[in-house]
Amino acid sequence: MVRAVARGLLGSLDVRTSSERLSTAVAAVVALVVVPHAAVAADAAPSSAAVMFAKKCGGCHTLGEGDRTGPDLLGVTKRRSTKWLVDMVRGAGALIDAGDPTATDLLAKFKNVRMPDQALPESDVVGLIDYVRDCTGKGGCKLALGPIRNAREAKPAEVAQGRELFVGERPFAAGAPACISCHGAGAAGRLILGAGTLARDLGDAYARLGDQALNAAIANAPFPLMSQIFPQHPLTDAEVFQVKAFLAVAGANGGAAPGPDRNFLYLGVIGAVLSLGLAGAVWRDRARGVRGRLVARARAHAPRHRRREPADHPSDTSGTAEAP
Repeated sequence: MVRAVARGLLGSLDVRTSSERLSTAVAAVVALVVVPHAAVAADAAPSSAAVMFAKKCGGCHTLGEGDRTGPDLLGVTKRRSTKWLVDMVRGAGALIDAGDPTATDLLAKFKNVRMPDQALPESDVVGLIDYVRDCTGKGGCKLALGPIRNAREAKPAEVAQGRELFVGERPFAAGAPACISCHGAGAAGRLILGAGTLARDLGDAYARLGDQALNAAIANAPFPLMSQIFPQHPLTDAEVFQVKAFLAVAGANGGAAPGPDRNFLYLGVIGAVLSLGLAGAVWRDRARGVRGRLVARARAHAPRHRRREPADHPSDTSGTAEAP
């Protein structure tokens, strides 16, 4: 193909031999075709800072796509100093506890969800801030996790495995607790005793966050309670994909509508049945004991009364013959 294109360029090239003309044309085509493709390939590979942002920040923040669990960070480098941003990333809790007005205002705006402290070297944090600054200059950036699979590529078996992980029918490889301990997933993630209500129902998570942001949220557990548990029990890439695929299908099948929490109803019924059964057993045993003592007492006294009757009633001579 390159030679065919080169031959079409021969008429416009001022060279002396056909061999030279062909070589020059091939070089021109390479410059026009191969180099741009190389540039595109380089652009397609996200930088380390872009991948770090997607993994560490993308579960809560965007760069030009609006607020999520945390604020959209587009333009934040124009509003805040680099030092403040470094302190916020590495120690948001300390800033809030110290009464920093900006940090406390953000805490109130985002429903008292604290940003987890990121245990990153200051150089990495500065690299993240530079990336945010660069994206601000571009007008925004998409999350760039690199080559991850989209949930739409999941096979039915992978969706089923994601559900098993979510509801705890299959344990996570590193021992992380089942998602259902704290979350529901609409009707799809509910067991007989219901789902956890400690955190938000995830039936609409895929539609709300999108594929890459949900992937980042599952993989990095950026929320306060999760950030205390999951770093010691990280999910594998396969587990992240399976849970994401399950949530995508759960949302598509109406999982965004959380059902009523039946925990207390079921537990109440079970508790009542157990209580009645226990009370019945206790009273039955007690009744048997009381009845047994009464019967034993009656048997012990009955012969004694019959033996005392003649002495107690000396005048009663019915049924006897008395000599004159």
